[in-house]
Amino acid sequence: ASILYESGSTKFGDSSDDNHDFTGSLNVNGQIKIPLASGNGLYLDGYTAAATPTITNGANNTIVYRTSGGNTSTGAAHQFMNHSGTSFLSIHNNGKVGIGTTNPQALLNIESTTAPTLRISNGGGTSPSPKLEFFRQAGVSSYIQYDVANKILITDNVHASGVINYKINGSEKMRIKSTGQVQLNEYGSGTHTGTVASTLGVDSSGNIIEFT
Repeated sequence: ASILYESGSTKFGDSSDDNHDFTGSLNVNGQIKIPLASGNGLYLDGYTAAATPTITNGANNTIVYRTSGGNTSTGAAHQFMNHSGTSFLSIHNNGKVGIGTTNPQALLNIESTTAPTLRISNGGGTSPSPKLEFFRQAGVSSYIQYDVANKILITDNVHASGVINYKINGSEKMRIKSTGQVQLNEYGSGTHTGTVASTLGVDSSGNIIEFT
C-alpha cells in the first residue's frame, strides 16, 4: 500500500512484506532514512546470483558493509574509487587490504609507482614519539620508534634475552645480544684468536667477528 499526503510526502508500504519496484532512476532531493531495526538496511539485489551486498546497522550503532556468498576467499569485497574510476582502496573477503592495488598480497599491501611511503606521524611537536610495534600475546614485543624530542631512532627487542639481527640476503652480518655484545659476520662460523675476555675477536682470516 502507498499513501500520498497533502504535504507532498509519500509513504510506501505498511507492512514488512510490501515490495515496490522502480524501473529507471530514483532521484532524491533530501535524505533517505532507514530505521535502525533488525533486518533493515540497503540491499543491492542482483549484483550476482550468489552475492547480495548490504549496508545495515550493527551492534552499538555501527554501520556494517557486507557481501554475502560469491567469492568468499580472495575476491574484492569493497572498492573505493576516485572520480576517474581508479581504485585507491580495496578490501578483500580474505581480510587483505590494498592501497593503490586491487590485488593485495599481504594483510596490508601499499603500492605506488611514484611514492610508496608509509608514514607514522605525531602531528607535530616533540611528543608523543611515533612508534611501530611488533607484538604477540604474553607481552613479548619489539618496536621501532623515533624519539622526536632528542632526534634518536630507537630499535628495541623487549625481552630479557632478546637479540637483534641484521641480515643481507638471508645471511647474518651483525647481532646485538642482550648482554651488550656485538657479533659480526656470522659469529660462530669462525674461530677466535685471543681469549674470551678480549675486547675484539677476529677469525683466522682477520675478519672482525665480535666486540665484547
